[in-house]
Amino acid sequence: MASGIVVPMPFSFRAVIFAVGALTLLSLSCILDTVAGSSGQQPLDTSPAPTQSTGNAYCTPSGTWIGPNMDGPAKMPFECMYTALDGTPSPGQSRGPHSTTAEVQADINAAKCGDKVLVVAGSSLGPLTLPAKKCNNKRWIIIASTGTRSRDFPREGTRMTPCWSGLASIPNRPTYQCPKPKVLTFKIVTPNAGNGIASESGDHYRIIGAEITRVPTGGAAIYNLVDLTSNRTQTNHIIFDRVWFHGINQDGNFPIRKQADDTSTTRAIYLGQSNHVAIIDSYFSDFYDTGSMSANGNTDAQCVGGGVGNIPNSGWGVYKFVNNHCEASGEGILLGGAAGPPLTPAGCTIRVNCNHDTPSDIEVRENYFLKPLSWNGNTTETVTEGWPVVKNGFEMKIGARALFEGNVIENVWYGAQVGYCWSTAPKNQSAGTAGSAPTAATNDFTYRYNYCYNAAYGIALYQSVDMGCTSCGAQGASRISIHDNLIGDNLSLGKLRMQSAGDALELYATRDRTGRGLSQVNSVTIVHNTFLRAVRALAIVGADAPGQMHHWTIQDNIFPYGNYGVGPIGNSHGCDARFGWGTNDFRGILSACVSDWKVDHNAVFNWGGGTWPSGNTFYKKPSNIEFVDYRSGDSGFNPANYALTPSSPLHNAASDGRDVGADIPTLLTKISGVRE
Repeated sequence: MASGIVVPMPFSFRAVIFAVGALTLLSLSCILDTVAGSSGQQPLDTSPAPTQSTGNAYCTPSGTWIGPNMDGPAKMPFECMYTALDGTPSPGQSRGPHSTTAEVQADINAAKCGDKVLVVAGSSLGPLTLPAKKCNNKRWIIIASTGTRSRDFPREGTRMTPCWSGLASIPNRPTYQCPKPKVLTFKIVTPNAGNGIASESGDHYRIIGAEITRVPTGGAAIYNLVDLTSNRTQTNHIIFDRVWFHGINQDGNFPIRKQADDTSTTRAIYLGQSNHVAIIDSYFSDFYDTGSMSANGNTDAQCVGGGVGNIPNSGWGVYKFVNNHCEASGEGILLGGAAGPPLTPAGCTIRVNCNHDTPSDIEVRENYFLKPLSWNGNTTETVTEGWPVVKNGFEMKIGARALFEGNVIENVWYGAQVGYCWSTAPKNQSAGTAGSAPTAATNDFTYRYNYCYNAAYGIALYQSVDMGCTSCGAQGASRISIHDNLIGDNLSLGKLRMQSAGDALELYATRDRTGRGLSQVNSVTIVHNTFLRAVRALAIVGADAPGQMHHWTIQDNIFPYGNYGVGPIGNSHGCDARFGWGTNDFRGILSACVSDWKVDHNAVFNWGGGTWPSGNTFYKKPSNIEFVDYRSGDSGFNPANYALTPSSPLHNAASDGRDVGADIPTLLTKISGVRE
């Protein structure tokens, strides 16, 4: 297949231009002034960039959150990472530039707080370590390519692309601007069973203009290109700025037939229990695992993973993932899903008098989560062996005070799992009789102004207890705000025919077999979202007993009826057991399973009958809604189609006087420039 523009882009996200102050643009020029002066080359161009992210829209230079304190029931982050260059001063001496691993590592080891370590553009290095320096926020260590002084290098706030590592395009991806590819980065190559960068309780490093990859040979076991875990002081205050992280492109070579040929790369960055880590304006490509063919034995690849570790009360979190291109077969981001710290203080039990101990204050904005269609081997049945193992857009199993805003999720098909746009599922993974992550909770999460295109399922919010582990309860999901998202545009199973899947929304808490209600999903607000297509159901609501779910508000949304309307999760026991598929008894399920709910001012099209709470409206066809252009629920990636016309019966008809459904104009502004 030819390279270049493969995925059509009929809609341009250039409507809104974000300005970033010239002061921060001048900072990088100052960082490299010594090298620029000695080489005779020009310093960084400080004229305004044509498109830039709003990377610090909610954060002050002191790391104080200045966005809203609350979003519905959810608390917003308390702390944040201020990532402008003027927030990471490096007033010390310049070391280098050097071009060998030994020289660069020696510079890093010798660097004092505030120094710069300069690496020659085009050089190829082996593994590096980031030792502890005990610096502070007034004296950072900058590790930068000499190519960052070029006028062509992406300016601050502009997303890095492989163009600046000499690659004009990648097959089967949306095109990126690359009028003339140049090698302006330095490269770090991760060896078999090793890391490209590893921390030694490292702190206060900013890495700019790197290409971080792996050995190209098949059969190498590659787990993490960057490993930020530590057995001593937690790794902290690390910024990756305009970096290309990548595995090996195998488009056209899937399925992989034997492990000796496998080039799986499980993860770009492993956070562990680190704190204050930011990844901004970067490009992640070709992170996949191939099931039983994976040379590293893994099936679950991510751009960024973490939220795992056994040190209690470590202060982990304050994570920032803004304005990145992220390709990962498993999940773009996954926090949790493995071991966690023990409950403290001694004697506390699940949700009773325990310390809050999860990675907190998480900012995920303006990212493009893509799974290339060339990774999809499904034809008449799902396949995984030798193909990238696909799961979800992103998934959170642990965390608190998190904002997900302005992200675009594209291509999630039915594979190893059902394929959600995103999933929020606090999980105490079973490993023994009590589970391995008892502190797991997903509290105070806000999802707003996100767009999901060509995914098999919509949104999942649930807590489940692993089968066979009667005490594997987690801390639950509480205070969740989901609003102004556009979900289900071209809802699809990839190459499979759409038959019995495709839920727009799933909300449930599963049986724990102890009778103690260990699974909890509480204080959930789902308002002003537009769901466009559904196959199996409008929404699935299930629980095992009354009391496991409390305080739900579902208002002002647009839903498709789907094939079955609203139904139970399929349990043969508990509060939802008597509500079978096709009855569409939403009011009955709510009354039996949820304490204190409010469901009104929603609009349902393709109505198939049933019993809903009063105050909702029902329409036979999408045309009755009067979208600008419904087109059978596939816009060809043009979300503006789903705004309402002024004559729509849902115009200004929401409970708050706004249009029912998502605020499409604001959503378009939030995702402007994200898909490139």
